[in-house]
Amino acid sequence: MEKLSYTDWNFLIDALIGDEIALASPFERELLLYQLQTWIYIPDEYPIAKAAKEYVVVNDAGILAAAKFLERLGRKYLEVKGLLRYSTVRLAKCLENEEYKSLYNTVLKRHGGWTCLLYAASAASIDDMLNDRRKKAETVCEIMDYRFRFLDHGGTDRRQANISHGQCFRYMNNKHPLSGKTIRQRWSDNKRSAIFLYVSERLGPSFFPPKIESDTFVDEMIERAANLAEIRHFFSTYAYVAEVLKDSKEGNIPIPESLERIRPATQPLSDDEKARMLDYKSRVGAMRDS
Repeated sequence: MEKLSYTDWNFLIDALIGDEIALASPFERELLLYQLQTWIYIPDEYPIAKAAKEYVVVNDAGILAAAKFLERLGRKYLEVKGLLRYSTVRLAKCLENEEYKSLYNTVLKRHGGWTCLLYAASAASIDDMLNDRRKKAETVCEIMDYRFRFLDHGGTDRRQANISHGQCFRYMNNKHPLSGKTIRQRWSDNKRSAIFLYVSERLGPSFFPPKIESDTFVDEMIERAANLAEIRHFFSTYAYVAEVLKDSKEGNIPIPESLERIRPATQPLSDDEKARMLDYKSRVGAMRDS
């Protein structure tokens, strides 16, 4: 459980949609779900202004989430008073618990134990990074919305639903103008998770993660991981959208054939939206120069 780019997607999806699969440690489904939710919004490294480090946020999110669950598992030892409260005996007592030991060894031990938290992003920083990316998500979602709706409502020329056309569609949104440079940067930041992001923000259900700094984080993740209907609906919608965009590099995550495909309710492009794409060649040139 380090980062999703290395994860076996078949294992991940089977674990989350509730198919019979043996998980190595307690709360593994919750941790996998939280890491996926984080990856959807931040699939790349996140540069910190005026700092030398770039955080691979999904790694640190897994470490901090595991620490939160370990705190829950070891609560009866963490709440003890007296000398035991500040001694290594407390950790030893926790590690005598098989569930605690399994989760600790699966996540924290491989990163150097509890001291790995010194080098991870803080919970507040992870929440801030996720909120920052969510504010910018509309750009990628607008690109994907044009591409998907064009094809799903009868568009036959797939060239008119490529990424360049989607970026131009967003560029011609005069109510909320952005430069071509900003559009391209935001696309670059989230292109690996673009379909997932589109489903989460526009089609539902939302996969935006709960605040890890919150005292309710553990309970929220337990509740969301137990909601198999919602998780299945998310992947079913993702699978449908990815198959419509079948030649898209963003739609390459295998979804089991046994999982129903759900077509989301969307509207055909309006006349005003189609008008944005008139004289595409000259407008895309202006976008690339901006």
